[in-house]
Amino acid sequence: MRKLIITCALISFFMTLASPAIAVTAGAISTDRFGYTGTVMRYDTLADAQAQTNSTDTVTISNRDLALYIVNDYEAYDDNYNIIMGSWWYSTEGSAGYGNTRGNTGVGFMQIYDDDGSTDTSVSMEFDNWDGTYWTEFNFSVTGENTTVDDTGRFSVYDNTNDGGIWHEYNLSLTASGLEGVENSGIIEAFNHPTGVNGSFTGLFQLTENQTSPANQGFYTIELTLDMTNWAWDNRDDLDPYEFSDSYFAAVPEPTTIALLGLGSLTLLRRKRKA
Repeated sequence: MRKLIITCALISFFMTLASPAIAVTAGAISTDRFGYTGTVMRYDTLADAQAQTNSTDTVTISNRDLALYIVNDYEAYDDNYNIIMGSWWYSTEGSAGYGNTRGNTGVGFMQIYDDDGSTDTSVSMEFDNWDGTYWTEFNFSVTGENTTVDDTGRFSVYDNTNDGGIWHEYNLSLTASGLEGVENSGIIEAFNHPTGVNGSFTGLFQLTENQTSPANQGFYTIELTLDMTNWAWDNRDDLDPYEFSDSYFAAVPEPTTIALLGLGSLTLLRRKRKA
């Protein structure tokens, strides 16, 4: 398992008071630090799920680990990643996933692996809360729709072996706090682990796979609350073979009098998806 390495650079930085500002969001988020809990409601039809009426079942999601890897607005990079999933690869037993009770398989395991960002409908990220030394908060949101099995759309409601389907819609929004963001060549970067998070994930997922559990097919609304409860972090000194991944945040604040004339490059080592 290779650690993600993100290098963000913003070039051709220009300030002008005479011209209107160009609002540009350019950044990246890569972290395995967060967790989630929540509730899933089941419906027989898409219309019922969208209206949230006539639910047929309720499933409670206990603590799960969350991994995020999302890049936005780096034109010099060929792919536009969007990965939202459980951090299944961490292990204390020497083989990926073994002993991992919250990031790997189980009720509430989630996966959106849209590696070209084609299902994104909006992405926003920026630093906030300057304390005189650091930018300490990172605000992030992404919305999307129609993430199919081809984009490895998964959500484990009952059966982990048959959890593929379509994310008809999803929305992730969070504020990470306790960061130490500093400006570097016109971009703000923070490489320390956050100390807090406030956020949520909501989605409408259609379970379509039916090889062994056709009775589980249906429509599910998912409401998750983010937190800092994280199995891999708690076991970071005993993980084998992978060390706990650092969190990387980078973004340009939405400018009011700054024209951003060019974007630099983003270099990364990509994490392989779960088979």
